[in-house]
Amino acid sequence: EADIWTPRSGRALSEDGFAELRAQLETQSKRYTGKVLLVDSAPLDKGERPEIEWRRNVGHLSLGSSSVQVKVTPGEDTHFSLVKPEAKAKAKN
Repeated sequence: EADIWTPRSGRALSEDGFAELRAQLETQSKRYTGKVLLVDSAPLDKGERPEIEWRRNVGHLSLGSSSVQVKVTPGEDTHFSLVKPEAKAKAKN
């Protein structure tokens, strides 16, 4: 289970491997003014593409078996963004 945002339904809190991490992220992100991007390899649903899900200043990106290029633009509202596959192909040419 790689969804750090929501506890898995039907599981006791003591069996939730992300409970402590969620609590720490919640506390620390309130103190931190920057943005943080967490990336994991959780499987994606069929036909789904990786995308960043934001909760305040913490982003979460599940890749599954995909690879992506993340553009980091400090100082911009969109600090982290995914480069579209078409844009990656054009950049190589």
